[in-house]
Amino acid sequence: MKNKRGFYRLESKRPFCANMEIIWIKNNAIQTGNAQVCIDDIAAGGLRFVSRSAAALGKIPPQMTAGF
Repeated sequence: MKNKRGFYRLESKRPFCANMEIIWIKNNAIQTGNAQVCIDDIAAGGLRFVSRSAAALGKIPPQMTAGF
């Protein structure tokens, strides 16, 4: 299968974990708690992560900014 991604993706053999917090939604600063996520891969265009949190989106929409 041909890779159609626009950026090189840095993949790790095992995901590494970090705390994630949503800090902006549609240009409005917000305060939320942290959720532990495990990052699968990273690229210039974003990253892919998994989380046990029921509220986790799996993908942050363009109008949201997350801090790690």
